Amino acid sequence: MLKNLDHVVISISNIDSAYRALHDIGFFLTPQGTHNGMATRNHLVVLDKVYFEILTVSENTEANAAFSRLIMQKTPGVSFKSSDVQKDHCALEKESFAMKPILDYGRMVDIDGRIVEAHFHTALIEESHTPFCFMFLTRHFTPEYIWRPEWQNHANRAKALNRVVLRCPDLDRAEDLYGKLFPNTAIRTDHALTIVAEDQKVQFTSRDGFLQDFPEAEQFYSDGLGISCLTITTSDLAQMEKALISAGKKVYRTPRKSLWVHLEAVDNIVIEFIGS
Repeated sequence: MLKNLDHVVISISNIDSAYRALHDIGFFLTPQGTHNGMATRNHLVVLDKVYFEILTVSENTEANAAFSRLIMQKTPGVSFKSSDVQKDHCALEKESFAMKPILDYGRMVDIDGRIVEAHFHTALIEESHTPFCFMFLTRHFTPEYIWRPEWQNHANRAKALNRVVLRCPDLDRAEDLYGKLFPNTAIRTDHALTIVAEDQKVQFTSRDGFLQDFPEAEQFYSDGLGISCLTITTSDLAQMEKALISAGKKVYRTPRKSLWVHLEAVDNIVIEFIGS
């Protein structure tokens, strides 16, 4: 429970512009899907064990009320894998974490001309426990409809999500609350609170901490809620650089020998690429 990252949600108002921005730098995005009964639309970028999605709301409904408000506020989402959402939901409640009701829904997927449903259970942790993002559990009943080889074949050779960095204006509050949810894996430093989730890191970072890593990003840094950076592992950093330059992107380099670009259309996010 709350050990393995499942996916990351980037809340978007203009999903078409965000799609183009990610596609232009070599990501393969799934065809736009609609969550049955939820009136939410998304595209996925499927990586090794984790995916990230750009998500928007088509209309406000009773079923999507909790998610809709968060997405409209551009609140980022972080989901952890669950093999039994009902069991984990009860376990978190027993530990005094308030939970939203479990949602049972799906997304239609075209598998070689055959329409099937990718089926999920999700459960949202009450946001009073999770400042600066929304966190939830996800169980995939049909993971084979998500982690498909053709969806994981990216022109930029992206392979895995290494780190997600979230904007955090109050690290003391983050440490207090996330330290309770992640008592053994939350690590505090001067400018960040890092939750270690197996092969990935979820990092709440102050403005100063983020700009120490990416000083050139000061010109477009936003103080609002959101994801400030996704760090992606690529199998060929040189090929990645060529793809970024071909797309007309300004490519920045760091002392860590990583590359990064700024995508204004994806909520002013920084996409950082590191070698595998």
